[in-house]
Amino acid sequence: GIMQLGARYSAEIRYKLIQIAKEKLQPKQYTTKELLLMQLESIEKIEKLELENKQKQEVIEYQKPKVEYTDNVLKSDTLINISQIAKDFNLSGTGLNKILCENKIQYKQGKQYNLYQKYMNMDLAKSYTYLDTNGSSHMCLKWTEKGRKFIYELLKELRYIYEEE
Repeated sequence: GIMQLGARYSAEIRYKLIQIAKEKLQPKQYTTKELLLMQLESIEKIEKLELENKQKQEVIEYQKPKVEYTDNVLKSDTLINISQIAKDFNLSGTGLNKILCENKIQYKQGKQYNLYQKYMNMDLAKSYTYLDTNGSSHMCLKWTEKGRKFIYELLKELRYIYEEE
């Protein structure tokens, strides 16, 4: 590199190029004071990062029960009737079904509500078979906890409910 470049020039210029190269390759000599200041800065950075880490860990520990509860609820196999969910939001089952139909989440076919294809594989609701007092079987749509959360987010987005800040 440098030697090939320097071959084109006089001995004096080659000498200067070699001196510049040596200076660049020489490690910088630090005073004791500079070294101590760099070490102090490193220690301060480490302490700051340790404090941030501790604070984040405290937040994680504080939120851990809520996260575990939410995870367990969302993994639940429990199916919920639409009227039960509607009560949580001061709505009637009929009113909530209407909102879900208007927003193309579900549609009514005969006497049963069904999810639109877009929502079918999201584990929001399941068809449930029940027997009436005459022994006839009927199908109805029941919602999962994940579906309940989905409805909550939809109602919040549509401004039917407001989250307190």
